[in-house]
Amino acid sequence: MSQQIRDAEVVFEKVLRHASNLLDCHANVRAGAGRRWKEVSLNSAAVALTVAAWQAYVDACVEAILSTIQPAAGTPEEKHFHLVNASTRTVLKNFSTPNAQKTRELFLNVGFDPRPHWTWTWYGQLWTVLDAEQTINQWLDVRHAVAHGFPIPAHPIVTVNAGGATVRLANARSCVWFFRKLVEVTTLAADRRFP
Repeated sequence: MSQQIRDAEVVFEKVLRHASNLLDCHANVRAGAGRRWKEVSLNSAAVALTVAAWQAYVDACVEAILSTIQPAAGTPEEKHFHLVNASTRTVLKNFSTPNAQKTRELFLNVGFDPRPHWTWTWYGQLWTVLDAEQTINQWLDVRHAVAHGFPIPAHPIVTVNAGGATVRLANARSCVWFFRKLVEVTTLAADRRFP
């Protein structure tokens, strides 16, 4: 595996560690009956950090691909690379919403389409590309709501009841699992494309 692309996965895990720590804190304070409003904040923060880890991973992976595709100085490909590099760095500076479409567009800028690889089977359930894209975008919506103080959207990835949508511990753990799997399949595909 390309060390540079592997390093992007390491960046993801470093940022994700904070989200996992929050979820461990939640799991350790659970006691007795009743609604846990403060723990919901831990769950929401874990989702926000997980999406931040995804964004950091995409940034680092694109940087790694740029390093991999950089031609030797003085070659005919060098001028084209400078255009790709400048264009990609401009997009990276404005990459604040790592939804499925913007993430794919950023990767396409460096000649890599991760979309066909966003599929896997988990406990007998097939995750299609469409499932992955919808789930990325839904978690981005939840992160946006958390970060801006809006109500949590009633997506199927969160718990919805008569009181509205909320991020429970199981939801936050699913978020971590989902993005960890997404990083895994994206890293494997990027490594095959740019060994």
